Parts: sequence; structure tokens; C-alpha cells
Amino acid sequence: MDGRLPRRPVLRVAPGEQLRFHLRFTPRMAHLSAPGFQGRLPAFRTIGWTVPERTGRGTLSLLVRARSGSASYGGTLVVR
Repeated sequence: MDGRLPRRPVLRVAPGEQLRFHLRFTPRMAHLSAPGFQGRLPAFRTIGWTVPERTGRGTLSLLVRARSGSASYGGTLVVR
């Protein structure tokens, strides 16, 4: 192990485009942090979020909690 962090995926999207997060479990809670948005999303196995018109580049982070624990997913959001 060399101590480097794994690379985050880069998500290149357009304003108004919908992102879908497909989970293998049904969460009890879902929270998204992204440039121009921070808040809860409906907690389903497939979670959708529409990229706002005024969004720039930055870190996107989805935190989900389920009965058995929690998970987080992230990447770099680049809006074209």
C-alpha cells in the first residue's frame, strides 16, 4: 500500500441533467452535498437529482444510511 487516496470519479454533466444513484439496498435516509445544493433526497434504491442551472465545479457527496449501517459516495462534479 503506497498511502495515496483513490481517485474520485469525474462526473461531467449539463445543467438540468438528472443524475441517478443506483443502490443495492433501500436506505432510510439520503443526503446530498453538491455545488449549489445541500439537503435530503428521497430515500429509494434509485435516487435521482437534477443538476441546478447555476452549478459549478466541485465535490459531490452522497451519504445514505440504512438499518445495517451507512455508506458514502463521491466524485468531482463538472458542469458544462
